[in-house]
Amino acid sequence: EIASVAEALRGPITVAIPPIYTRTVLTEDALRERLTNALTGDAMISLPVNRLEPSAAVDAGLGEELARWFREGDSQLTDGIDTAVLRNTVWLVKEPLTADGAAALREHGVQLLVVPFDLYSELEGAIPPLTDTTLLLRTELPNGSSMPIAVVDPAMELLDPERDTGNTPAEDAVRLMATIAAIRNGLPADLRSMVLATPDLGVPDADVLVWIERFADEHPDVTLQPLAAVAGLTNPFLVGGEQLTVELADQPTMSIAERTDRVRVATLQAADVSSMLPADDDRPERWATELDTSLSTGLTAEEAAAQLDSVDAELNEVRDAVQPPEPFRFTVGGRDTEIPLRIGNTGPTPLSIRVRLEAERLSFPQGEIDVVLEPEDVTQVPVPVTARANGEFGVLVHLLTPAGNALGEPVELTARVNPLAGIGRVVTVGAVLVLLSWWYSWFRRRRQAELAVAIEGAVSRHPTGRTNGGETESADDRPDESADDGPDDTTNDGSDDESGDDGVRHR
Repeated sequence: EIASVAEALRGPITVAIPPIYTRTVLTEDALRERLTNALTGDAMISLPVNRLEPSAAVDAGLGEELARWFREGDSQLTDGIDTAVLRNTVWLVKEPLTADGAAALREHGVQLLVVPFDLYSELEGAIPPLTDTTLLLRTELPNGSSMPIAVVDPAMELLDPERDTGNTPAEDAVRLMATIAAIRNGLPADLRSMVLATPDLGVPDADVLVWIERFADEHPDVTLQPLAAVAGLTNPFLVGGEQLTVELADQPTMSIAERTDRVRVATLQAADVSSMLPADDDRPERWATELDTSLSTGLTAEEAAAQLDSVDAELNEVRDAVQPPEPFRFTVGGRDTEIPLRIGNTGPTPLSIRVRLEAERLSFPQGEIDVVLEPEDVTQVPVPVTARANGEFGVLVHLLTPAGNALGEPVELTARVNPLAGIGRVVTVGAVLVLLSWWYSWFRRRRQAELAVAIEGAVSRHPTGRTNGGETESADDRPDESADDGPDDTTNDGSDDESGDDGVRHR
C-alpha cells in the first residue's frame, strides 16, 4: 500500500515503517526494490527497533533502552531503505501519550506531534467543536518547554480506503478541496496547513491523493509540503490571545513495569549462563533478542510472560545439566595430595564451570580451577591440596559459573589427615624437652631439700649447740652473764701482754 501511494504521487510523502519490516516483510527482493525506488527522496519517521510506546517506556524506567532502540531502529531502516531520508522531527501519536513520554521524544529530536481528532478530543483543555485544525496547538512538558500539536481534521475520513463514501476518488478529492477553500475563505488570513492522513494515521487512499495533488497543482494558494515542514509553516491556534494548550494523558495505556523487572533479572541470568557456553553458541544472542522484544508494547502481558517463561526454561536447562559430585570421605596420607572430583554434564553442549574448595586445615595451591565439562559425560577433576594439620574435618565444594555465581548448593566432603612426618618430629622433640625440663626441676628441688636437712643435722650435733626441749639453741640464745656482779671464774692476770689486751673472757 505504501509503495502504491509513493508511486502514484510526485510530491513528497512521509511514511512510518516499523524497522522490523526490513527483516520480515521486505525480505522479498522484488518488494524491497519496488519500495526503495518508490520512496526515493521521501521521508521516513524514526522509530524504535521494537514497538515501544514512549510513555510506557519512561514509566518503566526504560529511558536508556528507548534511546538505544531508536538508534538500532534508525540503523535498520537506513540499511533496508537507503533511498529515503530519515526524519526524527515528527511523531505520529496513535495511543495516549503522557507528558513524560513527550519529553522523551523531545530528547530524541521530535518537534511536532500529529494527533488524531478523536484522541485530541479526550485531552484536558481540548475544545473539539471550536478547534481550528489548520493551526497548531501545544502541550506543556515537565522541563518547562512545550511541544506543538497538529490535529488531523475529521474531514480526512475521505482518505480512508476502507470507507465506502459512494463517490468516485475524484469526487472525494473535490469535497476535501472544498473544505480547504471554505476554511481559507471563512477564517482570518493566516499560515495554515492540514495533514493528509486517515483518521487513524493509516495508509491513505492513493487514488484520492492523486486527484488532490492535481487540484493543488492548479491552485495558486495550495501546495504539498513534507510533514516535517508543518511546524515551521503553520501559525498557532489562539484562544483569548493565547495559544490553546492541552494536557496529555496522566498514565500510559499499558504498564510494562512488572515485566521490565522480570526482564532485568532474566538478562543477568542469561549473561551468567552464557559464560558457560562455547563461544560459537547462538543461544545468548537469541536470548538477548527475545528479552528485548518481550518489553515491546506490541505484546500483551500474557504474550510477554510466555516468552519470558520460555527463556527461563532454557536457562534452567543449562544450569541443571551440571551434576555436582556425590559427598564422600577421603584420606590425606601426606602433606601434598589430590582430591578426585567427578562432575557430570547431562546436556549436549560442553559447559565451562569453575570449582572452588574450602577447608580450615587444607590449603589449595591452584585456588579456583576452571573446567570444561564434556557433554553427556562425567569429567574427572583432580584438585591439588596441601594438609596443614592432622584430624578429620569437612571440605566444601563450590561449583560456580565462569562469571562467579553459584550453581546450586555446595557439596560437603569429609577429609581425614593422617599424622604428618614433619609435625611428628616437632611434637616428639618438644615433648622430650618438656620432660627433661621437668626432671631437672624435680632433681633440683630434691637436692635443695636434702642439703637443708643435712645442714640442720650438722648444727644440732655441733658442741656449741644445745638441746632444749628437743630444739637446737645457738649461743646467741643463752642468758647474758656479762651483767653478773660476781667475780669472773677466769680472768687475765692484769699483765700488759698483748695476748690479753683484747679483753676476751672465756667460760
